[in-house]
Amino acid sequence: MSENNPICEKIFTVTGEYPELTYVDRDAHLTRQITDAISQHRVVIVRGLSKCGKTLLVHHTLRYVGLPQIWLSGSRLTGLKGFWKAIISNLQRHGIQYKSTLPEDIVSVLVSNQYCLIVDDFHYIGSRELRETLSRILKGLSEAGVSILVVGVQSPPMRAIEEMPDLIARSLIVTLDPWSDDDLSRIGQKGFTSCGFGIANIASLSQESFGSPFLMQKLCQIYCRRRVAKRTDSKVGYIERVERGEIDAILREAADSISYMSTYEILTSPTSCATMQTYRRHDEWKFGNLNQMILYAMTGRFPVGSLPLFEVHVMKLWQRLRQTVLLETEEIELEIIIKSLELMSENYVASYNESIIKNDAPRFDPAIERVGQVFYIRDPFLLFYLRHSSEVEAQFATLGE
Repeated sequence: MSENNPICEKIFTVTGEYPELTYVDRDAHLTRQITDAISQHRVVIVRGLSKCGKTLLVHHTLRYVGLPQIWLSGSRLTGLKGFWKAIISNLQRHGIQYKSTLPEDIVSVLVSNQYCLIVDDFHYIGSRELRETLSRILKGLSEAGVSILVVGVQSPPMRAIEEMPDLIARSLIVTLDPWSDDDLSRIGQKGFTSCGFGIANIASLSQESFGSPFLMQKLCQIYCRRRVAKRTDSKVGYIERVERGEIDAILREAADSISYMSTYEILTSPTSCATMQTYRRHDEWKFGNLNQMILYAMTGRFPVGSLPLFEVHVMKLWQRLRQTVLLETEEIELEIIIKSLELMSENYVASYNESIIKNDAPRFDPAIERVGQVFYIRDPFLLFYLRHSSEVEAQFATLGE
C-alpha cells in the first residue's frame, strides 16, 4: 500500500473537509436558490443519497453568505434539552458568554446576531417524536428570523420535516442527484492539474465511483500518492494513461481500506438463503451459497465493464446470474432468487434493529432496502466494497481445498 503524501492529502480530501482545489460546482442555480432562501429566513432542506456531497454543498454556499454559523449533528441529538444545550455550547465557542437556558432567550441571541443554524444528518435523530418536535421548533426559529438548513439522506425519517404541512410554504427542498461520470472526472482533472499532469482515461476512475464524489476523491488520492512517489523529475503539463493493472490495484486498495464485512456476513448467512445448495461460478474454481452469488452478480465482480446494480430488478438479476455469473451447467429458479432477496432484506432489518436496542444509539441506515421486487443498495461505498474488496473474494471457497 502506498504511503501518505501531504500534497495528495491536501489536493484530494476524504475526511469531509471542504476540498479547496477540487470542489466541483455542478449546479450554480442550486447555490443561488439556497442563498436566496437563507436571506428570506426559509427552512432549506438539502437531501440526497448517502455520500453525494450534501454537506459540502451547504459549506460551499455559506462561504458566500457571510453569516455566523452553528452546526449541529443529528447523530448527537438525543433530546430537546440536548438541542438547546448544543446551541449554547456553540455560542460560547463563538465568544458569546451565555448562561440562560430559556429557549426564548436563546432565540433572541440567534436573531440579534444573525446566526445561520444547520442541522446535519437530520435522519440520524433517533426517535420520530423528537424529529417532529424539532421540525416544529425549526419552523418557529425560521419565523422568528433565524436562517435554517437541514441536511439528510432521503429516507422515511426526513419526512418529519419535509412533509410538515405548516412548513411547506416556508421551506425549500433541494434534492441532489448522483453525480455524472463527467462531473466526477472534473474532480480528478482539477486535482491532477494542480500536480502538474493529466490523465487521459480519468473515466476509468469516475465510472467506479458510483455517483459519489467522496469515492472519486479517495481513488484520485491513492493514484496521486502512487504517481508522486514514482516521479523523479519536475516535468509538468504532460498527459499519461493509467494501465488497467494499476487501476485494479487502486480499486482494491480503496476497497480494502474500508469494511462492510459484518453486513456481508448478515446478507450471506444461512438464515438469509432460500436454499442451502452451493453454486459454482463462471470460473469453475470458486463456489459459494446462493446469496454470495447474488451479491457477486449485483456488483459485477466478473469481467471488467459490468457495472453494479443500485436498483436490482429481480428479472434482470436472474438473467445476469444465469448468463454471466454461474457455470453453464448450474440451474437456478426465479422464485428462489425472489425468496432469497426477501430473506436478505428481513435479516438485515432484524439485525439492524437488534443493534439499535443493544447499543441504545438509534440510527437510520439506508444502505439496503427492498420495495416489492426491487432490491436497493443505497450506499455507494457498500457497493464499491462488495465489488472490489479482497475480504469478499476470500469468502468464496476454492475447489480442491
